[in-house]
Amino acid sequence: MQKMLIGLLCGLALHTPPIHARLLANERAAYIQSFLTNCHSAQIRDPFKRNLMSKGQLTSSQIDAFCQCGAVRSADTLDSRVLEEFAKNQNRQPLLSVIDQVTRYCSETRPFKP
Repeated sequence: MQKMLIGLLCGLALHTPPIHARLLANERAAYIQSFLTNCHSAQIRDPFKRNLMSKGQLTSSQIDAFCQCGAVRSADTLDSRVLEEFAKNQNRQPLLSVIDQVTRYCSETRPFKP
């Protein structure tokens, strides 16, 4: 999941304005759409998740809720400083920190656990 999100954010980081602010509306919308698409694909490709789905222990609505949570929560959390640091210095640590926090939050608060 982290590799997928890093790829998403790399493209976004190259177009982020140098101000230290939340994502602009058009950036946020593009980020959320890209996150949702990639999150769904990653979840469905995951062999463990596919196994849970085949056993009826994980539903597509649970995956939808997890991905929606991750998309919105990370878009709300990210700011241009994180993206700028990644784009300029390839420093993934702040970005990974956001991803880890969001993943943990969404896993614990959404109906995602089998």
